Amino acid sequence: MGASQKLFSFGAVPYASPYLSVGQEECRNLYVENSISQTSLVSNYYVSVPGLKIFVEKDAGNACRGLYKTSDSRLFQVHSNYVDEIFQNGQRITRGYITTYSGVVNFSDNTRQLMIVDGEFGYVLDLASNIFSKIDENTFPNGATHVVNLDTYFLVNVPNQNIFRWSSQNNGLLWDPLDFATKEGYSEVVVAIKELHNNLFVFGETTTEVFYDTGDFATQVWQRINGSAFDVGCAAKHSIAKIENNIFWLGSSRKGGIEVYSNDGLNPVVISTRGIEQLIDRTTGGNFSDAIGTSYSQDGHNFYILQFMSTDLTVCYDTTTKTWHIRSNRDWRGDNVKWRGIHHAFVWGKKIFGDLYTNALYTSEMDYYQNDEPNDLTRPSYIIRERTTPVIQANKKVLFHGSFEVLFEMGVGLNENNNLGFGKDPQLIMNISDDCGYNWSNSRYKSMGKIGNYSNRCKFTLLGKSRNRVYKVTVTDPVKVILIGFVIDLSEGIN
Repeated sequence: MGASQKLFSFGAVPYASPYLSVGQEECRNLYVENSISQTSLVSNYYVSVPGLKIFVEKDAGNACRGLYKTSDSRLFQVHSNYVDEIFQNGQRITRGYITTYSGVVNFSDNTRQLMIVDGEFGYVLDLASNIFSKIDENTFPNGATHVVNLDTYFLVNVPNQNIFRWSSQNNGLLWDPLDFATKEGYSEVVVAIKELHNNLFVFGETTTEVFYDTGDFATQVWQRINGSAFDVGCAAKHSIAKIENNIFWLGSSRKGGIEVYSNDGLNPVVISTRGIEQLIDRTTGGNFSDAIGTSYSQDGHNFYILQFMSTDLTVCYDTTTKTWHIRSNRDWRGDNVKWRGIHHAFVWGKKIFGDLYTNALYTSEMDYYQNDEPNDLTRPSYIIRERTTPVIQANKKVLFHGSFEVLFEMGVGLNENNNLGFGKDPQLIMNISDDCGYNWSNSRYKSMGKIGNYSNRCKFTLLGKSRNRVYKVTVTDPVKVILIGFVIDLSEGIN
């Protein structure tokens, strides 16, 4: 058969398969964008995940334990045992202190009071006077890890019990021991609660029930919605996050195993692929209970991020395109480690993230192509953006690869006056695997084009032959990456 050239997309569903041998495609720090025009070159392409730019520099504090925007757009951060208010100019002031120094905290407010739980005690900040108080531990359900505010009540889970409790109306400092409801459809410990559409999702480890406010103060304020119980619980209590009309969480059930879920009304829906599920299981070794979930929206996409705290794994689900990708940071050795953004709040038109290791705060910006390093702002972390192709094969026949050309938005090099040290002539790195991605060749390089060189081409030749070829393309320069597709020149050999 003669040689033929064909334009390919990199594919729309990375991590669909759990096995390299059947086409487990990798996608790091790039997300899928669907083409809108019918005349587009490809049906989908890949866009670089925005960088993290320092908004508030670190001081003596430790890792961010939580971020929260109040109903009147005030921003609060907990780091170490500090409760800080953050201002639009990047300044901070400490409003109070909690008794714990580590672990995720949970917030909610009713416009008058901000309530915080840290897994041991509860605290209230009066938003008018800025008076910070610890809730009376003789009346509060100490050990609560989650708090929400619904219909004038603060509600919390009660540790190691199958109940949740609520405060007096409009006052998180007052708690009556008789104000509680029981998760009784499937009686098990309540590990987390989350509000959605004025309903309360009450999560156990293997089952979930949904409650509503009856308005009946004399008998039972909160009651389970008939038919709302389902056989999926929460495998990581801090994995729960909300985006618009949906809740997302790392789920488990009585059948065993874990999957990532969202909801369709009052029903659970699996959103993880088999590839993502195996990646989580293999990387964590089954230790996934410390996962932290974060959600945010940017550039027309809604993202749900899962950080597995005992590992270097961060996975992200794009609810707009229903696809997954991996996020990572680059450490001083050049290795991929967990993405540094943790917890999120949208305020003052900024998408603000905490930091995994310091009390610094970042903004996520589409035209910023590096992750700032809070410990040394002169040495940012350059982001590794990587995508592998589907397996290129023809019924196991030998294919001769005449050329392989990667289609990018070209001419994206940095201005000559930048002081980053590289990025002026950004390089595409290409590797080849002839065994479906188990082993890789040495790297080959091509320029993506200096600034304004839009006619540049990233074309590789002398590529040999293969029955199961996979190409990997990588960009480490701090530049804009729009990965469109690839053109390959193939000719068929003898079977």
